[in-house]
Amino acid sequence: MKTNYRVNDKKHALLLKDSQVVDYQGPLYRKALAMCRALDRRPARFSAYGMFELDARLPLHVLALTSTYMLVQLQFILL
Repeated sequence: MKTNYRVNDKKHALLLKDSQVVDYQGPLYRKALAMCRALDRRPARFSAYGMFELDARLPLHVLALTSTYMLVQLQFILL
């Protein structure tokens, strides 16, 4: 199936199938472009009840917290 590319600026490329969309400037296209621009301005962030953010650094932070806790426990054991 042939795919058309339409790029209004360098960041946004919309892939459209010929059989699915006929009007490239229709309301669906404008909504999708507005959503892409909104995500560029304010990226989506996920948090656990607002206490901390869930991102790629979370496993490293958990590892640091666990190792610190283990070191403190070892210090108390070896007193």
